Amino acid sequence: MHLIKTANERFAAGDFERAAALYSQAIEAQPELARVYRFNLERARSRCTPGAVEPAAEALAGSLSRESGAILLKDLFGQVEQAAKGSSDHALSAASTLVSVVMTTHNVQDYIEQAVTSVLRQTHKSLQLVVVDDASTDDTWPILVRLAQEWPLTIRRLNTNLGTYFAKNFGVTLAQGEYVFFQDGDDISHPERIRLSVAELAKPGVVCVQGCYSRVGFPSGRVYPVNGLVKKAGLITLGLLRTVFEEIGFFNCTTKASDDEFFCRMRAYYAQKGGEIRVLDLPLYYNTLRDGSLFADMVANDPAVDGFIDQKLSPSRAAYVEAFTEVHQTLRPEQYREFFRFPVLRDLIAVAPDMTRLANPGQPVVLSMCSIPERKDLLQRTLASLATQVDEIFLYLDRYGDVPDFVHTCHPKVTVVLSKDAPGLRDNGKFLPLLDRQDDCYFFAADDDIEYPPDYVNALVKKIEHYGRLAVVGVHGVLIPEKPIGYFSGFRRVHWFIRALEQDRLVNILGTGTVAFHSGRLKNLDYRHFRHSGMVDLYLAAFCKARGIPMVAVARPENWLVDIQLATEGNTPAPTLFAEGSQNDEKQSHLVRQHAPWGYGAIMQAVETSARQAETEAAAERMRELLPVLPQCLW
Repeated sequence: MHLIKTANERFAAGDFERAAALYSQAIEAQPELARVYRFNLERARSRCTPGAVEPAAEALAGSLSRESGAILLKDLFGQVEQAAKGSSDHALSAASTLVSVVMTTHNVQDYIEQAVTSVLRQTHKSLQLVVVDDASTDDTWPILVRLAQEWPLTIRRLNTNLGTYFAKNFGVTLAQGEYVFFQDGDDISHPERIRLSVAELAKPGVVCVQGCYSRVGFPSGRVYPVNGLVKKAGLITLGLLRTVFEEIGFFNCTTKASDDEFFCRMRAYYAQKGGEIRVLDLPLYYNTLRDGSLFADMVANDPAVDGFIDQKLSPSRAAYVEAFTEVHQTLRPEQYREFFRFPVLRDLIAVAPDMTRLANPGQPVVLSMCSIPERKDLLQRTLASLATQVDEIFLYLDRYGDVPDFVHTCHPKVTVVLSKDAPGLRDNGKFLPLLDRQDDCYFFAADDDIEYPPDYVNALVKKIEHYGRLAVVGVHGVLIPEKPIGYFSGFRRVHWFIRALEQDRLVNILGTGTVAFHSGRLKNLDYRHFRHSGMVDLYLAAFCKARGIPMVAVARPENWLVDIQLATEGNTPAPTLFAEGSQNDEKQSHLVRQHAPWGYGAIMQAVETSARQAETEAAAERMRELLPVLPQCLW
């Protein structure tokens, strides 16, 4: 290792003769790696003066042609198979331990099935494979859906591209195993990777095992040495106790290099608290050498031409190392868990633009909800899913005698109004916090029987900005005809919030359990003008329609949001406003007829009104692109 490092330094300095001599010594010291070091030796030789290379090294290196000298993936497999013979007592005792493998994917349709297969065929059989897709735009997600029908996979999909570490964290929250490992969706693992790693993790005092990776070109299977090494200790190879995340927090949600930060944080914590990190010196993990991979910005040469990889930190990665090192120095280890929380809406550590995809809103995000006592337990789950995603929480508790303890502790900034202090509001109470608010905010209204995904607020804030703050966005959308006969009793096209939607759709009405907007767009919204309770969705829709504000139901995967009551077996459903209204929609029907016309005619008018108010033509055009080709279907 030292010889190669010194040889690389001499080569970089232009001392090619000395570099060639050192590469020759490395070949003699490690003949099993001669095929790897030969590439570096030939580079140095080509720049030396004639006769400068030692004859013995010349004979050793020259015995291999460029093709026959290439190390292939099958050679690495052979090394692992040799090392894997037999099983230690620790390996046998850990054989039944459940291991969760968290895989993240983004536009890897050509690789994902092979990546999944490499995990499914592990010799350690007690496995849970969790795959989180980071909003792929190719066929990665349909392939995962198919694979999940064939194999017991846990699959989830983010609704906006937030980067691999956000996806990893989501996967960790779904992991059930005692140990957690990671894999990218364009890489493969040796079949013995988990078994051999778990054997190390099962030893007393060990909290993490770090393996080695190799960079491989597929389908050739050629191994490309990285800085002279055919295998290299890597952070993507980590396997660790599930409790590590409970003690030091989650990955920081950048787009790259946060496993480096996590590893440094973990070392600092367990250096004080006690806990060993072991290195397994075997090539058990294989990175795909391809354009667009997570490490592409670190490659300083053309591996396809050179046959090797010169790897170094990119400027943004180097700046990030400095930034997180400074943060580590300011935090005590016991503060790690609170600081590195998940989910997050903004960067915890300032990074370069290419290092983040979080929404990073410049104004506060306010969450507002109404709840009834029959859904108190559901409210606790809802708050748990949203609390870390917002800056402020407002709760209108209808018919509650007192405030539940979990409400006080769910967020540092919670405002509660009991119905005895503001009677009769029911669901209209969701809009109470906007009444006297002076500063602008991103306003989210939610229901107390829905579990929201960790990317929910990030996704909707991005949608609000995508449409130039012109529209109200949401997940549950309803279309009604131009001249409706009734609301529940007449024709209505519902984009139900638990169902998939392929693309954003303009709608007449959004359910206020899944709605968000920038408060600057809905100035003068006053719930006191809502004459009846239980109809807040319609009143909000009428308000927006009168002011030419479009409503957009956003694209999403199936079950992005979870209806807690439907998802809970044996649960006795608590009362809902939907059930109440659908049994008697006289008031709702009167209101929709009063504010007719609706349909696409009203939607088109709102789009054009908003387009004239847009600050940029791009935002206006995005709104127009949502208009249907055949709008007459709702005239």
